[in-house]
Amino acid sequence: MKHFIKISFYSFAAFCTISYMSVMTVLLSRRNMPTLKIGFPLEYYTQFWVSSTELHWGWNRKNFFIDVVLTAAVVAIIYLFVRQKKKDVST
Repeated sequence: MKHFIKISFYSFAAFCTISYMSVMTVLLSRRNMPTLKIGFPLEYYTQFWVSSTELHWGWNRKNFFIDVVLTAAVVAIIYLFVRQKKKDVST
């Protein structure tokens, strides 16, 4: 149970960090085009201006859940690999 909680915490932190980095990358690289795309590797949120007063936005829930599952899987694999390496070194 302790390992599940650690993996969940690390997965949440990694997902938030990756999402933040994807937002900042888009905002810092596009000064003329006011669009926002969040998500890596799959884009799960998009926001863009059609005209000066009309904002379009949308969520892709499928991509969001795929991103969450992929992040959790990668974090779990890394966590278990590091844990196994520590176990091998200590024996």
